[in-house]
Amino acid sequence: VVQGGAGGSMGGGGVGKVRVSLHLERQQLTDAEAVLLARWYHERAESSVELSKLWLFDNRLGDEGAAAVATLVTPHLLELHLSHNSITTKGACDILAAVAPDRTQASSKPLWLRMEWNIINQEELAAFAAKQNQQRGLTVEIPEVVKAGPERGHEMNLKLSGAGKARGPNVPGTSHVRLPWLQCQKQPPSESSMLQAVKGIYRVAHDSAAAGASAAAAAVPKPPAFTPPPPPRTAAPSSLPPPPPPPPPSPGHKRPR
Repeated sequence: VVQGGAGGSMGGGGVGKVRVSLHLERQQLTDAEAVLLARWYHERAESSVELSKLWLFDNRLGDEGAAAVATLVTPHLLELHLSHNSITTKGACDILAAVAPDRTQASSKPLWLRMEWNIINQEELAAFAAKQNQQRGLTVEIPEVVKAGPERGHEMNLKLSGAGKARGPNVPGTSHVRLPWLQCQKQPPSESSMLQAVKGIYRVAHDSAAAGASAAAAAVPKPPAFTPPPPPRTAAPSSLPPPPPPPPPSPGHKRPR
């Protein structure tokens, strides 16, 4: 889905370009298709189209796709939605490194960057953001998640710096990037304590069943080992000499008929 508007001085858009909101969420896009998207924009659309919002959440993007999307980050991009993918800290760092510190000259709004429900280590990304602040002056805000109040039940809100109770991409601020809900991340199976606990339960049950089967097998008496019968005895050869042949018949002797 593409939504566009006229470019111009309002909103800091490039003169003669069409500001576009590109909606490609829930399309099962992979890294290869993200690379094709970035190539298409730079080769065919960049001269006449200016991305204002890019929605790519709930796809199958990883770090390679995030690196391709990072090339689409311009000072005029207001919203980038990459939640519910498989991006790790490396891909998230590529996105932050693509944000220009002078974006406030093109827009008074910080980049609203949604990257929750990926596989991002928040502490490592915060350390990278602090290094970017020291090296380039880039200011990254990770809003605090607070309870909305007892009358709202389990609803949670974002506490933006200097914004009171306001929340959303249109809240002005001094930061260049806002990362709402970054605290909500998926865990790979190797780091999931719940999965490890469940595996441990099944492993204990399996080991117990195997031990019980071994004990039961050991308690059953074993049948006597089979002993093959001895081979039959053959008669020893006789040591007596063979009988002599009969004498030849005498002359004139007639054989009986």
